[in-house]
Amino acid sequence: MAPGTLSQTSPMAQEVCSVQVVSQCYLNEAYDDSPSAHVSISRDMDKIQGADEIVESIPNGNATGSLHRETAEEDKIDLRFPVVKPYFLKNMPIEVLVTELLQDEGSGGRNILYKIGLEHGGYFWTIFRSYAQIQALFSSLYYHNKSIPHNQTVVEADLALRQVRRFPTLPEQLAPNSDLETRIAHCRSVENLLTELLDHSLWREHETCRRFLVVSAVSFRDGRVATREKDQEIIVRKLSCSICTLHHNFCNHDNNMCKIFARWKFRWLIVQETCYLYTRPESGELAAVFLFDQRMEIKYLQTRPHALMLKHSLKDLVLDFADTAERDTWIAQVAHKMKTTGADWITPQPHTSFAPAREDIYAKFFINGASYMPAVADALESAKEEIFIGGWWVAPEVFLKRPVTEGTKWRLDKILKRKAEEGVKIYILMYKESRVALGINSLYSKKKLATIHPNIMVQRHPDHNVLLWSHHEKCVIIDQKLAFLGGIDLCYGRWEDYHYRMNDQSPEMRQSKATGSLKKASESLAGRKFDKAKHKAGGPRRRGKKRHAWGQAAMAPVRGVQARMNVPRFRFGSKMNHRYRTYRRSFLSKTALALSRSGCKNKSDSKVEEGTPDEELNELGRTYTWIGKDYINEVREAFSQSDNGHPYEDELDRDKVPRLPWHDAGTCMWGVAARDLARHFIQKWNACKFQKVRFESEYPFIIPKRYGDLEAVTEPPCENTHRCRVQVLRSTASWSAGLLPHAFEKSIQQAYIDLISAAKHFVYMESQFFITTVAKHKRVKNEVGDAIFNRIVRAAKNGENFQLYIVIPLQPAIAGAYGTRGGAALQAVTHFNYRSISRGGFSIFEQLNLKGIDPSRYITISGLRQHDEISGLLSTEIVYVHSKLMVVDDVFTIIGSANMNDRSLVGNRDSEIAILVEDLEFEDSVMDSRPYRAGKYSGRLRKELMKVNLGLLEDLPRGLPVEEANLLVRDPVCEEFFRGVWIKNAVRNDEIYAQVFAPVPTDKVLRFSELKEWEKQKTLNQTDPEKARDLLREVQGYVVKFPLKFLRDSKLLPSVSTAAGLLPFVNWT
Repeated sequence: MAPGTLSQTSPMAQEVCSVQVVSQCYLNEAYDDSPSAHVSISRDMDKIQGADEIVESIPNGNATGSLHRETAEEDKIDLRFPVVKPYFLKNMPIEVLVTELLQDEGSGGRNILYKIGLEHGGYFWTIFRSYAQIQALFSSLYYHNKSIPHNQTVVEADLALRQVRRFPTLPEQLAPNSDLETRIAHCRSVENLLTELLDHSLWREHETCRRFLVVSAVSFRDGRVATREKDQEIIVRKLSCSICTLHHNFCNHDNNMCKIFARWKFRWLIVQETCYLYTRPESGELAAVFLFDQRMEIKYLQTRPHALMLKHSLKDLVLDFADTAERDTWIAQVAHKMKTTGADWITPQPHTSFAPAREDIYAKFFINGASYMPAVADALESAKEEIFIGGWWVAPEVFLKRPVTEGTKWRLDKILKRKAEEGVKIYILMYKESRVALGINSLYSKKKLATIHPNIMVQRHPDHNVLLWSHHEKCVIIDQKLAFLGGIDLCYGRWEDYHYRMNDQSPEMRQSKATGSLKKASESLAGRKFDKAKHKAGGPRRRGKKRHAWGQAAMAPVRGVQARMNVPRFRFGSKMNHRYRTYRRSFLSKTALALSRSGCKNKSDSKVEEGTPDEELNELGRTYTWIGKDYINEVREAFSQSDNGHPYEDELDRDKVPRLPWHDAGTCMWGVAARDLARHFIQKWNACKFQKVRFESEYPFIIPKRYGDLEAVTEPPCENTHRCRVQVLRSTASWSAGLLPHAFEKSIQQAYIDLISAAKHFVYMESQFFITTVAKHKRVKNEVGDAIFNRIVRAAKNGENFQLYIVIPLQPAIAGAYGTRGGAALQAVTHFNYRSISRGGFSIFEQLNLKGIDPSRYITISGLRQHDEISGLLSTEIVYVHSKLMVVDDVFTIIGSANMNDRSLVGNRDSEIAILVEDLEFEDSVMDSRPYRAGKYSGRLRKELMKVNLGLLEDLPRGLPVEEANLLVRDPVCEEFFRGVWIKNAVRNDEIYAQVFAPVPTDKVLRFSELKEWEKQKTLNQTDPEKARDLLREVQGYVVKFPLKFLRDSKLLPSVSTAAGLLPFVNWT
């Protein structure tokens, strides 16, 4: 393309340039490899020393160089010159157009500023440069060209094929008061000069040229684009405050002490669409990423005239500019970003969320893992660029599709391996648990996943300075445009359908006490037998383990759990630690290589699981749905993942112990809302990197993708998707997302309060815990209980027909038995559940009774239970409710990972994620016996949940045809359904289970002394199995009445003589 011409589609081709003016990027020193050509360039563009002398030393400016065309031969360069990763796009020209000349009249017209429009690979931007700066660039590149050596190894024939490029001529300076024709000719000369200088990669990749063009390592990281304004970039000095770094004290950076101890570092500062970041100029390495947020503010400093403070929830930056004009120009540009593309992130949003509500988002819900996990597997397979996985527990060997008929193809680690080999970057952020309290063994998961492929990066967090809180959210994000979230972890025991099976035996084996052939298949695959002694109480324990547990528990109250306790502590001397770890890895890798060459086995090789033939695995998959460790029951025994993996080794005795049925829910969404969730994940990932592996290049910072590049989803992506208004909510704090001390977000709690307060007809709620009180309880802090209480009081006062459905587990999934030392943790959670519902003076039921309101008129609390046969013997088990959702008026839904307790809702404890869905598509329904327009997403989710819990699905034992079942559950407010269907079935099912199994918990046991007698009695399933089977055929679905009177006359809080009793109360609430 000829100099001075641009494509018609380029914004630079317009008469009036619409591009934002990029502030001055001043050259520090001419980057010249020749010592004799050292040029001292002042930061003031009008004070350049040495440039004129250098130009005069070039004869007519026509020096030639040994630069050649960009061919394969050009790769034969001298190895003494370092090969730098290209900053510019390969085979993409830089188009130059001088659009305007600005003269300073006060200097007699001698100082001329060139307004230069640039375009490269679809990116366009504008710079302002003086003649002196163009002259300095010319001089630096001339001596750089002279320093490139000839390659003496090239044969003469190849040399003849080379095209030797003449170094361009520097045009003379424009004389003052020149006529228009001369000015136009001069502009064309400058365009020709710059075009020739930028035409060759060895010239334009030079540091001086990149700074002249304002190009950093991340300028063109997205590759070629259609048309986009390049990010605003500038080199500034960044303050590194020793007061904050060494002493962890707050410093306002505007005092004389800070001026004494502060250090300054040059950084490339880049402002993008919704974030800003900085890189190290010498390496181009990304050093930090800051997402626009509501605390973002620009503040002037009194003690630093050219500096400013950029306030942010993650970290305050102090930036020093060349002068006040450069600073003010940059401020104007950032302010423009904040008002346009960044406005959504710096302005307050509904429910105090960090993200706005997004219109026209397609969303889909899933009930149980049997529908959720295959959808996640298919989404993972569709990934093209990135995969984000956040989880409380991530099990690498979990199968996402059942039955297993294709070997390990649909095992999580195999899916991720395939995508990583295709070039997809995979980021996994998982909870780093205390091995004393949990057996999920995230260290094993990290080692297993991180060693599969370099494209799989795994971080565990938090470290030991945060003892009690966890990353509880569960999400999978594909290419920042499709997101899954909810209560379902990608781990063992979560795959479940609406049959809620307690056993995993073939029909012919269920009637027999001997399951030898089945067991042999399992032993053949796992290579070992089930050892009851080995697996008792979660597996073998080392000596001293119990002492360690006591020590951890005793230290928790001493260390405290206040917000300041949970402020991340950066590692002292982290750069030194990074060097040590790098050296250690290098040493270990060399040692392993030497051992392999010598024929010796590495110690870690013995821990690698031998591959299992797919045919053998398929054979087992035809019999088992839950293979090996996937068959678990966390009510009976705590899960324990060994360091060796062994995924196909049984954790429980299938002939005696039922599995724990798992009721859960999740959702997925497309488009802008998915990118909002990705933004949350990116913030957490970057914060964890900044805290733990700041200098580790294996764990890169993530930059959020641009919202402007996201294609709108205008058609349903798949079946059963619905158009909604979606807002991302979260609970996050300093420890989990790197925010400043005492900064946290609790938008999930606020959304619960707002929706309950505004509910008109009903609220349907499912949660793993229900811990919320009324009237400012001193230990329970969330205020959802107050919202429930106030809404029911209003309904009673106004005579409204309002119903509240609450579905929670009959007991927590914590191993142990009531009334034993091992059940102390179980009793602690149970205590606070009952204190929230009906006991202790601050409960919802007691406060309503004080107002003269009968709670049973408005509230029903239920659990789920299942029965089955294990080796021919009748057995029962709770269906563990793990879903976290609320449906209001069949129009609004909150669904995510947050439970109804302080850990999930107050913001500065567990890290949680959820979405608020408001329907935009409606269908005819009935509410309170009147015609009603119900939302398709919320209404169908609530109806499907009720049909599952009531056992109304067509292929269940007492199911109904689809239309009849839909008709039965469509009106949740009318008395016929509230009392005649839901409560009636719950009470009847509870009576049958009490008669057949006498399970615990139950309303018939009020104190611990009665509990022992209750458990000793012979039950009907033991004395008369046939009569018991006849009674169980009358059970309708899974819903049962929640036992509100269970152990009401006994103290449930654990004694201080137990480890659980030494933990602070906030651990249980």
